[in-house]
Amino acid sequence: MRHPLITVITATLNGGDKLKVTFDSILAQRCKDVEYILIDGLSTDNTMEIIRDYHKKFSGRDITFKCISEKDSGIYDAFNKGIHMASGRYLIFMGAGDYFFPNIFHKMKNTLETERYDFIYGNVYNKSNGTIYDGKFDIYKIMVGNISHQAIFYKADLFKRLGKYELKYKILSDYHFNLKCFSPESKLSIKYVKYIISVFEGAGLSAFNPDTDFLEDLPILIRQNFGDTGLAYFENEKPKKDKQVIRTFLDQMLAQKAIGVKDKFVIYGTANWGQRFYDGLKEKELDVLAFSDSNSEKWGIKFNDIEVISPDKIENTEYDKIIIASGRWAEIREILASKGYADEKILFMKTM
Repeated sequence: MRHPLITVITATLNGGDKLKVTFDSILAQRCKDVEYILIDGLSTDNTMEIIRDYHKKFSGRDITFKCISEKDSGIYDAFNKGIHMASGRYLIFMGAGDYFFPNIFHKMKNTLETERYDFIYGNVYNKSNGTIYDGKFDIYKIMVGNISHQAIFYKADLFKRLGKYELKYKILSDYHFNLKCFSPESKLSIKYVKYIISVFEGAGLSAFNPDTDFLEDLPILIRQNFGDTGLAYFENEKPKKDKQVIRTFLDQMLAQKAIGVKDKFVIYGTANWGQRFYDGLKEKELDVLAFSDSNSEKWGIKFNDIEVISPDKIENTEYDKIIIASGRWAEIREILASKGYADEKILFMKTM
């Protein structure tokens, strides 16, 4: 049985024309020792028509093309199906619309062919904000931020040794897997290369949906993989990283004129993120009028010497913007919409 050097796996549902960009980037590679697997979740657009057209193009380049179209229970269920079908020595996972840098397979070929490394990764270019993400990782950096799956070549047998993707985590199961890879107990050989492996749109599933199950379990996962010392580091460093994330978020909102220096804010949420947003707004000398919270037991108390009010009372303030400071932003956004608050006056950070 032929074992190609690289298997590329894409999961898609109604990916349509976006798939062409991904397909073309593979066909343009100089290295053809590649297998392509596409797992479709029963698309209802023109996806299957595009797949049939490109199947011929891949065959013409002597690149194995495998495709199934059936219902799945999410992106990681689809990825797991692709893993089961794969025959390549290294696997990399791409979304519809993601594409490889020119000749990156050729540049990676010598490193991959040695098969000395279990986990080889580089950088990705985020098309949405024009940034390169995110350099070399160690066990400390991986505790507070993930490596993009579009930048990683996993040795295929890792998924036998460490298990496939955990379906409990609908959005960040690849982060869960990467934590296991970096765990000292796994004893993997990991190599960083300074290449940009691929370009991604920056608007994937994880950008728009918090994986609440994963985020709730993250301290437990840190402890499982890195022990008490790792957990202590995580608990110390995570707030610092969150503070920087909020600072960047507010800078972007100001640059895009989504908020103004004279705006007055209500912060919805009085837990850790509420405190962090308060600190971020005060750092930029922006005015916080009030806090709000879904928990009625908090109404009327003081938080940072500012009253916590019910959502119904926000309209009685002279607010310009409401900032949702919670991982439950989608639910809270619906609550606010049901009470008549204009969506353009509601801000939220989708990665809390």
